[in-house]
Amino acid sequence: MSQIDFDSIYDRMKNWDHHIQTGALQEFVTYIENKPKTTITETTQKKLMSAFTELFSSTDTVLDSLREAVNFTTSFLPKITQEEYLENFLKTIAQIFTSESYSKMRPIRSNTLLLLDKNLFIFTIDQKKGELFTKVVTVSLLQKLTSPTIDKFHDLDCLVMALEIIFKKHVHFLESMMVDVKSALSLCSEVLLPLVDSQNDDVKNTVLRCISEVAVKMDDTFITQITQKLLREFKEKKRMNQTLILLDSFSYFCMCVRDKIANFVREIFCVIMTKFAFLYSDFGKEKKTLADGVYVLEIEESNDESTCIFKATVLRFVAQLIRCSPEKLNEDVDELIELGNDYLQFDPNSFVNDETTKSHLKEEKNESDEEFDDDLGEEDTNTKNDTGSSDDMTWKVRISAVG
Repeated sequence: MSQIDFDSIYDRMKNWDHHIQTGALQEFVTYIENKPKTTITETTQKKLMSAFTELFSSTDTVLDSLREAVNFTTSFLPKITQEEYLENFLKTIAQIFTSESYSKMRPIRSNTLLLLDKNLFIFTIDQKKGELFTKVVTVSLLQKLTSPTIDKFHDLDCLVMALEIIFKKHVHFLESMMVDVKSALSLCSEVLLPLVDSQNDDVKNTVLRCISEVAVKMDDTFITQITQKLLREFKEKKRMNQTLILLDSFSYFCMCVRDKIANFVREIFCVIMTKFAFLYSDFGKEKKTLADGVYVLEIEESNDESTCIFKATVLRFVAQLIRCSPEKLNEDVDELIELGNDYLQFDPNSFVNDETTKSHLKEEKNESDEEFDDDLGEEDTNTKNDTGSSDDMTWKVRISAVG
């Protein structure tokens, strides 16, 4: 491949015709893919970066050019050597997630998520670049989440997904971008921790998962702080779906920090058993003292689907607590056994009260059995009838698979 003319690329990126813009971007990407060791002078870096920024800021830029510009960033990002240029470039990337321009930015945000996921490794090599990424991109996303207008933001799901990529899929990147535990603690306590109070369930869930990823690197003070906050949240009155989200996030936090919350394991267990009294109503009164102020979740007995979901989720949570510190639950062995037995014996199909529905289900089963019998033959049918009762366990297998 012949030498590329970067000046020509720059001129065409600034052209008003989107076909010419797209062609220039594609040519750059193809060239860098074929010649990855190509170096770009600082002057050219600055020119290309300005053209890229202008392209994203212009209201006339069409979707095809924007999508190709995202691919351009993948090739151009590793070539930037000047910190000033890199900072400006990262600001543009951050704006893709935080811009209020919903109709323009939404189609390319998913592309940019892939870009973010693919290129974070660049910043693990150079500590200064890692700190710069924290300063520009991570903080920009967190500041957006804390803004008073966040509930009116049209593309919140993409914003929180970007944070999840940073905090979950690249935890090693976080370690490199944080100079020491103190700076990490500062980021979490000053920016992340207040977001747990967010009224938006998506924000709360994502922030809790982000905190969980970095909590294992934190000191005991921070672990205690977030655990107490989660306990307060869990005791409050919430809608059923909010409770389920918080339960799942709390369980994930316990899985990440393990024995660091050993001193809270029994209190958490008592709060859970009190919160979900419909799971085990005979929980000892003397143990409820650890769960004062808990709002007991109310659930209709006829709501079999919700009951099943909560039983499975609570059981997974309790399993995480046992892994954290089994010795702390020695006094609660009877309750743990009862909880497990109750779950194993629970069959949502047994709660079908409508006689018509029962008859319909029975007819369907009989028809299915007859068809199956014809295919199997008499000898296989006898075998099936001997073991058919195990079919009732299939729903439990599905639930456990989800866990």
